[in-house]
Amino acid sequence: MTDKRTFLVADDHPMVRDALALALAQAFADSAVVTAGSRAQAEAELEKQPEIDALLLDLDMPGMDGLTGLALLRAEHPTVPIIVVSAAREASIVRRAYDLGASAYVDKSASLAEIAGTVRAVLAGEIFAP
Repeated sequence: MTDKRTFLVADDHPMVRDALALALAQAFADSAVVTAGSRAQAEAELEKQPEIDALLLDLDMPGMDGLTGLALLRAEHPTVPIIVVSAAREASIVRRAYDLGASAYVDKSASLAEIAGTVRAVLAGEIFAP
């Protein structure tokens, strides 16, 4: 069985984007991964490809303004699951991300296998809080 999915990885660090894209490609056979380095680029990709199955989103990149960018993306694209992948560990930020519509919040220190597991849970319809 193949997992044909389309993912958007939005992070301003190329190494992080590449690692996440590789993890998704390994976990989901025949998947397509699109990348963005800013909120504006992520918006453009979401407009161009509305069939995106999940957005993996860094809160700290150009145009995000932290949680404000998450709120804007959620409002403009209410059907796309958003998985926040962030180095911010403060409980208040994590709680606020869920309040603003994140389907999951993953620490950037998580293994690629953990991230893939979180993505699977979100695709299965879960709001995933490990």
